[in-house]
Amino acid sequence: NPHVSLCGSVFTIGGTRSCNLSLRDPSISSVVCKIKLLQ
Repeated sequence: NPHVSLCGSVFTIGGTRSCNLSLRDPSISSVVCKIKLLQ
């Protein structure tokens, strides 16, 4: 599924399983991007 819902006040992208969107690239070791809802 190429679509991911952004839910919650913080959405993380990175190389760990704890990220909301986990990238399957061994060269990425942690959080690459963090998106915060400010409203």
